[in-house]
Amino acid sequence: MLPSLPPPNPIHDAVPQLSEPAAQRAKSALLCARATGQKVEKFLIFDASMNSSEKRLFVLDVSRTPKLLFSDWVAHGAGSDRNHDGQADWFSNAPNSNATSLGLYRVSERYVGKHGWSYRLDGLTPGFNDQARQRAVVIHSASYVAPGHVGRSWGCPAVRPEALNRLDILGVSNALLWVDAEGQGFEALIGSCRDILED
Repeated sequence: MLPSLPPPNPIHDAVPQLSEPAAQRAKSALLCARATGQKVEKFLIFDASMNSSEKRLFVLDVSRTPKLLFSDWVAHGAGSDRNHDGQADWFSNAPNSNATSLGLYRVSERYVGKHGWSYRLDGLTPGFNDQARQRAVVIHSASYVAPGHVGRSWGCPAVRPEALNRLDILGVSNALLWVDAEGQGFEALIGSCRDILED
């Protein structure tokens, strides 16, 4: 008897740079969002298991078969990288942790802040990122994000100004952002949409 093949994953097909488990978690988060009635056309994936020297922000059009629109560099929080090696190894939802928070976010309103044009984020995963508003975790541009060198934020997924401009052009308000990392308990979470998304 031939071994059974794993079910196809269009997220992994669109972004082969993701590990298969990471792509599966992203797919599950997207399906859960749609199961709650959310219309999702743009889907951003930040694989925080990858080193900051790599392009690890993936922007997809998921209105039909997922299609990768572009990938780029993104910073993680200083609190997640306490030995300054570009590898995030600790995550937190706590205020003043300066750490990256994992889980599913909704990209919300565009506004002008201290970093210029930015996008507020609503954390949708209880216990993992539901303090995002209180922590002022937003998508913003930063001069310390550049090819060959990516600094660390205070917990925000900071990007290059050029990447933020591309997001503006694409129109990502009400898009979803999935921030993933290996071994952080997501395997248990994805078994139930209720665990990934607040009601």
